[in-house]
Amino acid sequence: MRRTAWPLFVLPAALLFAASCGPELDSIASLETLRIIGLRKSAPYARPGETVKLELLWEDGASPTAASPIERFIGFWCVNPPGDLFGQCLTQIPTIQPQFVFDGDELDITMPTNAVRPAPDGSGAPPYGIAFVFYGVCAGHLTIDGQRPSGLGGALQGGGGALGGGAFGLGGAFDGGSASLVPSCVDDDGNELGSKDFVVGYSAIYAYDTYRNANPILTGFRVNGQDGVLDCLNDECVGRPFTVPETSDCPSGAICVDTCEDDGAVTCPPIAIDPIIDPASAEPDDIAREAYGEDLDEGLWVSYFTDRGGLAEEVRLVNDASTGWAEDPGTDFFAPKEPGPVRMWAVVRDSRGGVAWLRLPVYAR
Repeated sequence: MRRTAWPLFVLPAALLFAASCGPELDSIASLETLRIIGLRKSAPYARPGETVKLELLWEDGASPTAASPIERFIGFWCVNPPGDLFGQCLTQIPTIQPQFVFDGDELDITMPTNAVRPAPDGSGAPPYGIAFVFYGVCAGHLTIDGQRPSGLGGALQGGGGALGGGAFGLGGAFDGGSASLVPSCVDDDGNELGSKDFVVGYSAIYAYDTYRNANPILTGFRVNGQDGVLDCLNDECVGRPFTVPETSDCPSGAICVDTCEDDGAVTCPPIAIDPIIDPASAEPDDIAREAYGEDLDEGLWVSYFTDRGGLAEEVRLVNDASTGWAEDPGTDFFAPKEPGPVRMWAVVRDSRGGVAWLRLPVYAR
């Protein structure tokens, strides 16, 4: 069994409005219901006026092989909220003309030309800006103030130029702030759906005049030392279902493992899984060096997901900002009881908003 590494990290797709206490929750690495895997930005650090492509990766673990009627949204309407807090975006009038896409997995947004402003006095930080994007997936129907997106016409379309206030043209939608821009998810009878059927997240994009940050370089995946044939990598995965033949046989050239009667438990034989990540992914943190005099690189970690079987660890450290590259960012997989395809995902994130992901089929025999 591999030793666990514990990085400090923030989940990329936190629920916006609710948290609960109760019995032990299911593993976050087990994809059994609707789930957002992540949001990828073409420029995690953007320049003022730059166009940034957003790509949403999600999976319907409840019916991965069906053409599920999953509705999605990506929205952008908030730059430099008070205190740089995303929650402030939900209590104020939009700071830019909202940009939205419904039932699409990509959205190009434009960082406002005056997004960068001086850092707070005494912070030592360089001038910067911060923009928040919101996104969600719904196994029902998305509505905004009771209206279906198709009935909103062009109201939610528009560019993002310089920052500006002012009311937004959806009637009284913003009388109580802009929280009404976050769609609701309802069933055919108009009843709101719960967390298994509606997942909402947010992500930040920082704006600097000169600083940049690239996404991690994820190139492949190994299972028990064997290079796997990927289903897709990065933008190849966006908007395309996981293409895995439904068979209990072991397809030619595929990675195959033996089933385990203990069905993914840690008592099953461990199967080593390892992402192939270019060490160049750990870029120097120029802001830490120039503004604070600290010799640091980016922190990186990898998250694992599977729809069957089990994992020894859900998250593994790839690069520590101070001590450097981790000797072994992999973990162990435990095979399911029933034969057939197993869908795996690996998502590499850096501490400055960069993301890379892949999907890989494995077959239990």
